[in-house]
Amino acid sequence: MTAWCILPKRRRIRLAAPAYQEGDPYLITICAAERRPRFDDPRLAGLVVGALREHLVPDGGPIIAYCLMPEHLHALLAAMRDLLEWVRGFKATVTGRAHRAGLTDGLWQRSFHDRRIPPTERALQEVVRYILDNPVRRGLVETWDAWPYSWAAWEELGLFGWATAGSMGKP
Repeated sequence: MTAWCILPKRRRIRLAAPAYQEGDPYLITICAAERRPRFDDPRLAGLVVGALREHLVPDGGPIIAYCLMPEHLHALLAAMRDLLEWVRGFKATVTGRAHRAGLTDGLWQRSFHDRRIPPTERALQEVVRYILDNPVRRGLVETWDAWPYSWAAWEELGLFGWATAGSMGKP
């Protein structure tokens, strides 16, 4: 006899699909399965960063900034044709490469978190600071530019003034 477990319906966390096709910037967070620190393996972290660098611009829109932490990825994306499709494709690309390299299985959590960002210079700068300071807040490095798995589009955003002030440095 098969036992059936009645689970509560999953709460819908996505906006309607057209909201992800309007081209506004989005901060996304994609977590590793079970929030395990899978990306502290430099080989796997290199696969993720390599996929970010080659997958973003050709497949829908520019990346503004990213930071890969041991158990999650933050990325600020702009002008996406379809954010949902991009996340699916990105996860599939990295997962396939990781499997071929024999690095892991069950790499990603099922979904991702997103937040639409107002397309203003101030809002974008605040989110870039949040992303890049992530490893500093966690105590992994003393300055954001010491973290090898971060990047931001400084020239495009006019962020040189912020990036070079105090302890900050251009990537």
